[in-house]
Amino acid sequence: MYIQRIKIKGKKKNYFSIILREAYYDKESKKNKNRTIATLTKWPPELIEALELQLKKKKLVALDDLPSSAGKAVGAIFVINEIAKRLGITAALGNGRNSKLALFQIAGRIITQGSRNYLANEWKNIQDINEIFKLENFNEDSLYRNLDWLADNQEEIEKKIFKYRKQEKIKSVYLYDVTSSYFEGDKNEYAEYGYNRDKKKGKKQMVIGLLTDNEGFPLSVEVFKGNTNDLSTVSSQLKKLKENFGVERVVFVGDRGMVKSVQI
Repeated sequence: MYIQRIKIKGKKKNYFSIILREAYYDKESKKNKNRTIATLTKWPPELIEALELQLKKKKLVALDDLPSSAGKAVGAIFVINEIAKRLGITAALGNGRNSKLALFQIAGRIITQGSRNYLANEWKNIQDINEIFKLENFNEDSLYRNLDWLADNQEEIEKKIFKYRKQEKIKSVYLYDVTSSYFEGDKNEYAEYGYNRDKKKGKKQMVIGLLTDNEGFPLSVEVFKGNTNDLSTVSSQLKKLKENFGVERVVFVGDRGMVKSVQI
């Protein structure tokens, strides 16, 4: 038996018929003939397909019984890699191995927020890191050394990002604010007691200053000791704008706790 699909042309539209047929040998006429066993036109397509597989002696397997496995994820890290290119981050970091490790750490920080031990020993195994970042054979120590490299080269990287932004839309208005992050321990050279924005009494902290352009794109970040007040962080930002970025005229925007007479 076999399934036959027939197309019948009409005056205004075409008609389709699906029938189950059987080939047999007619002893009287001594000829091979065909006969219709059933009309399947109104059957659901999945039943017709299943019957056709059975007639062809192919094994019919339920979808749930099919073996499956997950491949390495690529979507999220691909998007972050493309964003880094468009923002000038990739060009600022360069093409070396440390640059690729930095991009990997950026992606990991955005996507999973795990520790560097987790990123290097577990997360990288489920992401197509080599395809996107062209990076392989590294561990958590590689990531810690990469942080040292970033710290040593921060000023030059920030200059390149500023130059890239200046070619785009950067103006003479710069935004600046600070925040803080507390520590559970105290083994950090920046950890000191200060005004704790997290309302964590008895916890040491560090202060972080972020400088952006007029559209809010980050240009520079600086870490201060936890007992540094907001006012005393401003002068270094103005110095940075002048000496590192070559800005001669600037409108500096900060809150009332930051812009005082001394800074003005």
